[in-house]
Amino acid sequence: RPAVVLFPGGGYHLSYEGEGEPVALQFCAAGACVFEVRYSVVDLADLSGEPLFPQPLEEALTAVRYVRGHAEEFGIDPHNIAVMGFSAGGHVAGMAGTLWNKPCAAPFEEGPAEAYRPDKMILCYPVLSSGKFAHRESFRFLMGDEASGEELGSVSIELQADAQTPPAFLWHCEDDGCVPFSNSIRLHKKLDSLGVKNEVHI
Repeated sequence: RPAVVLFPGGGYHLSYEGEGEPVALQFCAAGACVFEVRYSVVDLADLSGEPLFPQPLEEALTAVRYVRGHAEEFGIDPHNIAVMGFSAGGHVAGMAGTLWNKPCAAPFEEGPAEAYRPDKMILCYPVLSSGKFAHRESFRFLMGDEASGEELGSVSIELQADAQTPPAFLWHCEDDGCVPFSNSIRLHKKLDSLGVKNEVHI
C-alpha cells in the first residue's frame, strides 16, 4: 500500500486538528497507510527560546525514514511514500522534499540520504516562499527575528528545489488571505524549469 506522512498546519505555533485525523481517515479509506507527525512548534506564551529550525526538518525526515524502514511490517511500498502538509505543515513537507540532500540535513541522517527522500509531495495551500509573498509569522517562528536573507533563502522551498526533488501535487485558493497563492505558483514554475513532474490547481 502507499503511505502518507501527514503534517497538519498551524503557522508553526499549533497543530490544527482539522488537518490531521479527518484527512488521515480519508486516505485510510482509500487504502493508504497514514502517519501523522506532530512536529515541533513554538509556545506563544514564551517566545524567548531558540528558533525552531532545524528541528521540524529533522522530525519530518526521521518520519519518512521510519516509515520506509518499517515498510514490510506495515505492508507499505517503500518506494511510494508521500509527504503531505497544509499551510505551515506544507512547508515542513516541502523541506522534507527539498532539503533531504542538503548539508543542513546531513548531521542527523544515518546511512544514505536517499533513505530520507519522500517519493512525492502533496502540498495544500503551503507556506513555501520566504521572499516577497512569505507568510512572515511562520518564518519568524521557524528561523527567528534575526535571520538573514541568506538564512531565510535556505528554507525557501522554491529556491531549494533541484532535479532530485520528488514530484509534487499542489493546490491553493486564489483568495487565500493568509498564504498567497503565488507560493504554489512559484514552486510550480521552478519544478517545471527543472523537469520535475508536478501539477498545480488554483
